[in-house]
Amino acid sequence: MMNPAEWNIWLLHWLKAHPLKEPPIELQQQYRQEVMARIQEESAPSRVLAWILRPRFTFAFGGALAAALAVLMLVSHSPVRQTGQIEQEAQVLFETTGIASLNDADLEEEVQAQDRIVLAEAVEDETLKLWDELEEFGAGPSEGEPNSDEELIKELQHLDDEEMALS
Repeated sequence: MMNPAEWNIWLLHWLKAHPLKEPPIELQQQYRQEVMARIQEESAPSRVLAWILRPRFTFAFGGALAAALAVLMLVSHSPVRQTGQIEQEAQVLFETTGIASLNDADLEEEVQAQDRIVLAEAVEDETLKLWDELEEFGAGPSEGEPNSDEELIKELQHLDDEEMALS
């Protein structure tokens, strides 16, 4: 590193070797304009995407979108809308079952009863489909199994009753 005395000596020698040149007085104004134009050109920002140059706008826009989405989500799951859906479902249940009044306890019992019926029908449908598949493959009854359809139905009903008793 140079000490200040050596620096001053070096600078004086450099300035003598490279003297400053000034343009003639007539061209000084034009020279200043050219130099200022070059400086402004170099300091001008390059073309960059608008969202990089304007982060406030981007964050404000993103915040507005998030707020709008939150409002939409709250409105779609509002208790008023859910109450309306429950009332519609209760009306459909009333129309299908014919119950005169539906309080909370009756409604819960009716819904559970309807669920049991739907599940029982689904199990029965599955059982019949499996039976049809067995008949297609020609699987006949083996020893110890019921021989007729009536005996098989009785056996299946007995098994269903046992399952209902266990649950």
